[in-house]
Parts: sequence; structure tokens; C-alpha cells
Amino acid sequence: MRRRVLIIANPSAGRAGSGRRLAKVVTRLERLGCTVAVRQAGPVIGDVERLAREADCDFDVVVAGGGDGTINAVVNGLAAVPHGRTIPLALLPFGTVNLLAREIGLPRRPDRLAEIIAFGPIRHIWPGQVGGRLFLVVASSGFDAETVAAVDPMLKARFGRLAIFWAGIRRLSEGPLNQQIVRIGENEFRASIAIVAKGRYYAGGFVAAPEASIFDPDLHVALLPGLGFLSVLRYALAFFCGVLPRLPEVTIRKCREVSIGATAPGAVQADGEIVGWLPVVIRVAEKPLILVGP
Repeated sequence: MRRRVLIIANPSAGRAGSGRRLAKVVTRLERLGCTVAVRQAGPVIGDVERLAREADCDFDVVVAGGGDGTINAVVNGLAAVPHGRTIPLALLPFGTVNLLAREIGLPRRPDRLAEIIAFGPIRHIWPGQVGGRLFLVVASSGFDAETVAAVDPMLKARFGRLAIFWAGIRRLSEGPLNQQIVRIGENEFRASIAIVAKGRYYAGGFVAAPEASIFDPDLHVALLPGLGFLSVLRYALAFFCGVLPRLPEVTIRKCREVSIGATAPGAVQADGEIVGWLPVVIRVAEKPLILVGP
């Protein structure tokens, strides 16, 4: 049976040329016999999530067209669909980083993306949950979340990762990082950065938790203790060299739930978007999602 496809596109996400790529995917889907509807999100915050929440139960698959933040919004919108049916999710990566697309090995060619949306198999994936919100790849607190909170949206739209780098430099110039109190089961840790991974990748092609998988109902928590500029520089170099998990001071624990507090207020990000503030409890979601992939 040919799939009935709804594409929710975020025109403000990612790179130049995304409109042309979207048009190519739509054309290919229609040639493959799919029925396609495209709904463009407006500039209003929450518009992507609203469009997903209003998705008609007649669609066989909902495609998130954008970056990881767009995918996150679509997932949370679908989780609140009134008719209660779980609609499979597919991806059309237009964003700055596209972590989930990297996790599942999604190609970039529009014709291959269309073929996966039309015929790709479905698999169950286990999201994480921060408060009432789901996330698919990674949540974190500490320096990186504070950096995400400090990013200027206009600079990000224009310069991509350079805007994130600049926000990190500004945060480091403000002084030492805040210490967080992390509880996993009966164990308590101190950290300046807590990375709660559902997948392997973090902040692009870097690996924070090499054994994490979106297909398993577990969290992998990487704890980085250093508070100063030199510590952050060391962690950044270790990320670039692919050896962060091997640093002696880095602790990684597998769990289903983690609670994070702090000595001062701090942001919490999930899939590249600010979703809350410390203290927070992060856990595996109660049920899996359905993902269309290669």
C-alpha cells in the first residue's frame, strides 16, 4: 500500500536550499505513488508542535522537515494527538546538526530520502523524557545547556555552528561553571556538565556515550566534573579527538532515571532546545515511538 504522507516543514531551520530539497522529495514521493500534503510552520513559537498535534489520523506517516529541534517539536505534538493513535515518524533533515539522522544513517540525497519515507521499514525507538517533554537523542545541563540558552537565534540562522561557538566563548568569559549534584539510584556525583544520552552522538559528529542507543530503553549519563576554562578546553579537544569517554575523570553510568540539581539556577536542553531549568528529573519514556528509517 502506498503511504499517505504529511510533511511538516520548518522553513526557519537549517540551511539555504532546503526549499529546493523539499520540492524534490515531494516530487519523488508523488512519482512513487504516495499521497503527499505539506504544511509549513509559521514563525510563531510552538507552530510545529501544533501542526503535529493536529495531524489527521488518515496519514500513514508524519515527516519532520527541519533540524533536531523541529523533530523534537513534531514528536511532542504527535504524543498529544487527540485520537491517541501512534503515527510513524520519518525525517527530512534540514537542520544545523541533524543528530537523529546521523544516528540512523540517513542519506542526504532527496531521491533516497523519498524512497525511505515511501517504503522504509518501521522500528521502535525509546525516547527520553524531561518533565512532560520527550527527547530523542540527548539532553544535558551545565555549560552546553547554558550555551544553547545564550545562542542568538538570528545569528544561528545566519552562521549555524559558529553562533553556538560564539555563545560558548561568551559563557566561559563569565566565570567558572556551576557545580551540579547528580543522583543515579543510590549514588551521588558532582559534575559541571551532565550529558544524558539516548543516542551515541552529541553536538554534531562527536560521541559522548559510545554504548547508547535510541533502540534501547536506557539512558547513558556522562558526567564531566571540571569547573574552569581549562577543563572545558580539555573536554572540547577530547570530543574533537573522539576520546572523551576515555578521560579518567569522566564518569558514564547506564540507568532508567537520573535527577540533577545545582548550586545555582541552570538551563536544561533537549535535542538542541531549552526545555526547562534545574532541578530536574530525566527518565526513559513510558512507551516507544515508531520511526521510519533506512
